Amino acid sequence: WSTERANIIQLLNQANLSQTSYKPLQIDTAAAKLDASLAFGNLNQGYDGLALFTTAKIEAGIKKGSTRPEHPFFELCQQLHNAVLQADSAFAEKLINLQTILQTWLRCELAHRKQALNLRSYDDLLLDLHLALEGPRGTELAAGLRQRYHAALIDEFQDTDPLQWRIFARMAGLKADQPPPQPSPAGGGSCDSFP
Repeated sequence: WSTERANIIQLLNQANLSQTSYKPLQIDTAAAKLDASLAFGNLNQGYDGLALFTTAKIEAGIKKGSTRPEHPFFELCQQLHNAVLQADSAFAEKLINLQTILQTWLRCELAHRKQALNLRSYDDLLLDLHLALEGPRGTELAAGLRQRYHAALIDEFQDTDPLQWRIFARMAGLKADQPPPQPSPAGGGSCDSFP
């Protein structure tokens, strides 16, 4: 690059490439970013600078009737650019994997800490009841609750979330896949009752 820099820039400037991407100022800026990358020994300063010198980018910038500029450097840039894209993709996948592991750990750790401190939130109570109703003795629990509580009043039904509906449906003896009734418009004065 250091020995061929001026020649490569001249090739691009004289190639009659699309001025959307290959204005002289854009070429000089990309070259400066590439200089910085090579000086630092990484692509943190010039990833987009590298892209401007790839065969794919040059091919996309060729105007009708123009001749593609040829230099071995362009193919080397393409190979390096492809390797960078693969590395970026691998790092992105690794990051997602680590975030998933962290989320799982946080969920378990939060549960352990709350249990150790004997803390329960409203959501914890709902989830515990749901898990109990879906567990091996869930039918017995639902029957016991129906026997003990003959009626249930749900205020602000339109704010009921799916978990709350599944709990209610299970305790009321409704089919699990039965959709909840549509709430009446505000002030409508109607209500739904279940056996």
